Amino acid sequence: MSMNVWKDIGFSPAEAQDLEMRARMLMALDEFIAQKKLTRNGVTKLFGLAPARATDLMKSRINEFSLKDLIKLLAKAGLRADITIRKAA
Repeated sequence: MSMNVWKDIGFSPAEAQDLEMRARMLMALDEFIAQKKLTRNGVTKLFGLAPARATDLMKSRINEFSLKDLIKLLAKAGLRADITIRKAA
């Protein structure tokens, strides 16, 4: 059993890394939205999203957002992601 649930359920190492990073970003955005008590309308306006995309974000639909999408959304929230590079275990 590894430290990455995505790898444990059968994703390749690259896919598992991508999913882990996107999940962490979505959790940060979810926390931001909850702290600001944003409604779907508020999310739509703040992030410049269509209502359906705002719903996808609020429901943390991971497959709907790329790393690039999430980095842009974090920036609009006044947040940033830092990357740590290290040798794989």
